[in-house]
Amino acid sequence: MKQLFLNNSIVELWKEANSFLEYLVAFWITGLAVLAIGGWITLVTYWIMNPGIWDGVQFGIYDYLP
Repeated sequence: MKQLFLNNSIVELWKEANSFLEYLVAFWITGLAVLAIGGWITLVTYWIMNPGIWDGVQFGIYDYLP
């Protein structure tokens, strides 16, 4: 598990950064990854804590079938 945290693409990106632009790109990519993971965690927790959101959901083609 330790190797998973120490040898991934985000960590390698930060280790190889030498210039200001490379640090800026690493910060941008890390920020986008944190936002994506945080968004999924928020959605999944909301779905678990409030399952009533699925009560009125209709899915695409099933709306038009007789």
